[in-house]
Amino acid sequence: MSRPTTRPRLSQIDPAAVGREVEQALVSSYAQARAAVLPAVAAAHALATYARDGVSPGRSVGELLGEIAPLWRAPMRGARAPEVEVDPLTGLGLAVLGALGREAIDEGYRIPLRGLAVLGGVHLEYLRQLGRRGDILVVDGAVRARDARMWLASRGVAGYGEDGC
Repeated sequence: MSRPTTRPRLSQIDPAAVGREVEQALVSSYAQARAAVLPAVAAAHALATYARDGVSPGRSVGELLGEIAPLWRAPMRGARAPEVEVDPLTGLGLAVLGALGREAIDEGYRIPLRGLAVLGGVHLEYLRQLGRRGDILVVDGAVRARDARMWLASRGVAGYGEDGC
């Protein structure tokens, strides 16, 4: 004779109830995952808007990058464009490079050519040619913020007025 137990036995389970348990666990898991994803979605939107239009995200680009850091293929080592590994052929990559470039300009730092190319909508090689011809001053692969502002303004890039500001 078996010993009494309070544990359910296989013969006592209701398959429909087991299905409902799995459904509830998945719904709960989905809700938790969605709650975790929403800040990253908002951060990506803010980065893209800042990169494209110059609308301040209200937080630093570094903070916003921290929200989407799990998406990086390589670990993010910093909040400056030369240190961030992104694919510039994706919308996210363009937004990150554009936001980092715009932040560098806004803070008065030199902007790497890669970020300036994204903001200006030109190929990186085109900027290198401008540098070789002396049309834009390139030092160690970057352009001074003031020069970048003026060049972007001359191209009609959003957020940079006719006076280069």
